[in-house]
Amino acid sequence: MSTTQEIIREVAKEASPTIDRVARLGLLANGVVVLIVGALALRFVFGFGQGLAGPEEALASVRRQPFGQITLALLSLGLWAYAFWKLVQAIVDPEQKGTSFVGMMERVGFGFTALAYMMLGMAGFQLLLGDGVGGATGPEELAAKILAPHFGRWVAGLFGGIIVLAGVLQARMGVTAKFRHTLALERMSRTEVIAVLVLGCVGYLALGIVSLVIGYFLVRVALLYDPEAAGGWHEALALLGSLDPGRWVLGAMAAGVVSYGLYFVMLVRYRRSY
Repeated sequence: MSTTQEIIREVAKEASPTIDRVARLGLLANGVVVLIVGALALRFVFGFGQGLAGPEEALASVRRQPFGQITLALLSLGLWAYAFWKLVQAIVDPEQKGTSFVGMMERVGFGFTALAYMMLGMAGFQLLLGDGVGGATGPEELAAKILAPHFGRWVAGLFGGIIVLAGVLQARMGVTAKFRHTLALERMSRTEVIAVLVLGCVGYLALGIVSLVIGYFLVRVALLYDPEAAGGWHEALALLGSLDPGRWVLGAMAAGVVSYGLYFVMLVRYRRSY
């Protein structure tokens, strides 16, 4: 096993310049999609938007803009690049998460994220071919529909539990700024360091909360044995928006999602190469 891992690491090291460029393309695409989700949520909070959106709806909104087809194609390609990078993180472990329980759970989370972004990229290409987003199914809903009927409700619950744990780890990243080791801090000015750290902390905290809600939805699938109880970003934001009549919680979450998107866009320049 160790020999296989060493071979994988050696191959990845040889290909690291290419992998690094692919990773940065993926970070940019993910950042733009998350920014759109957050911006649409903010518009909704201030009464200018028609509703909340998840990543699939965000891609659909891109298609309706000038040069939308080209932009959507580039974003879809970038989302697949991001999926590839998450797969590298899961298998090669360039960030040295290790084989401890927490480290392995983070790497399993990277693997699930890779699958989710493969599906999101595919949804983007389906939009390019003219398929509407109305019937699109997010990875969480699809997992519930596949896992619950065929493998049992508790498998869907386990999947939800992993997402809940990922949410806890993401929130911890936001509180502790543990992500700073991924940044090339020595190449950044003091202002740049502060901006990236603030955006990263706020963004990871918001992402952690969204993941906790999505994980809760999947755990609910197991408890109710109802695949329709699953939900993704759209449903998570809607639930948070229902917590208070003034939509302050949703506004804060939308600002956090925007921060997370901006952080990813800034990572294109400031992320440390591996």
